[in-house]
Amino acid sequence: ASHVVLPWLLSAVLGVLTALTGSYIALSCDFLGDLRFGFCRGIPFADRNRCCGGSENVDILSEGCAALGGEDGAGAAVRWVLWTEYFGFEQWAGTALACSVYVLSSVVLTGLAALLVHDYCPSAKGSGIPDVKAAVSGFDLPQSFSGSCLLVKTLGLSMAVG
Repeated sequence: ASHVVLPWLLSAVLGVLTALTGSYIALSCDFLGDLRFGFCRGIPFADRNRCCGGSENVDILSEGCAALGGEDGAGAAVRWVLWTEYFGFEQWAGTALACSVYVLSSVVLTGLAALLVHDYCPSAKGSGIPDVKAAVSGFDLPQSFSGSCLLVKTLGLSMAVG
């Protein structure tokens, strides 16, 4: 009976792990992408859409919320704070600061992703499609399909894309 149930159980576990990995990548990419512009006061680790109460409440021109984001559990106001506002800079100094934060955070996150791949799992480089083609053709590539490779690919993708 186990030879009948085991493939279905493994397929179900693989599906759940795939969904969890994809959800993590989507959430962390949104958060890290918006962190280059500012942060959400009142909700930790929230991207701009969640902070403002949905994408329909994001004001593209002001780069903030069109309406107040609401309140957190303690009753404090939740709102999107731009880096220029947080550091108190105006006009050209604020623009220079915002550009510096954007470039610096992009370089740091991309560098961390490259460091992860280079130092911890070199087999995680690339898209993985050639590895899958080779495995389907009968070649044994155990490092390309290990848990550490999945972890490094997930973290690295989140940092590089976000």
